[in-house]
Amino acid sequence: MGDQVVVDVKARVGDETIMEEETMELLLEADSNQPLPGFAEQVVGLKAGDSADFDLSLPAESDEEGAEPRQAQVHVDLNTVRERDMPAMDDELAMMVGDYETLDALKASVRERLEEEARQSAESEYLDKVLDAMVEAAWDQPGVWGARMTGAGFGGCTVNLVDADHAAAFAREVALRYRERTNLEPDIYVCRAEQGVRVL
Repeated sequence: MGDQVVVDVKARVGDETIMEEETMELLLEADSNQPLPGFAEQVVGLKAGDSADFDLSLPAESDEEGAEPRQAQVHVDLNTVRERDMPAMDDELAMMVGDYETLDALKASVRERLEEEARQSAESEYLDKVLDAMVEAAWDQPGVWGARMTGAGFGGCTVNLVDADHAAAFAREVALRYRERTNLEPDIYVCRAEQGVRVL
């Protein structure tokens, strides 16, 4: 599998021709349905200039109960075979793809990078859940007009618009709910909302 071939294909179901293609280029891959289910497995091993005839079982034309698979008679002429040229897995390959002296060094670098990507992905997912917990806790409090996540460069934070009379209770209750959900201690800052940018 993995070779690229150029073939002429003719397929019939009974007296009906369902495919007739010349110089079709295909990549032979296991479990591929191109051009027909099971075609690649029948062609593997043929050489350029070979011909073959074989039957393939095709899905039924409808999904109705009792519909039976169709049997196709296939003729193929294989014109060209281009084998996949896979480089040897050795120290020379490692030096070609980067600044590595040995194949083991390349493998270690790839493993370290994948582990770091997995760690960052898990950390990002965890931080999203942590911030979701804080927003949910905020919306449950009285006096809240709005709560949303926002980026801050340190894992993000939430911004909440709260009536001044409820601010102290809000900070206390959200911190309590947050600790219960995450076992983390939040930093909560109470500030006064201003009118924003304006012409003086």
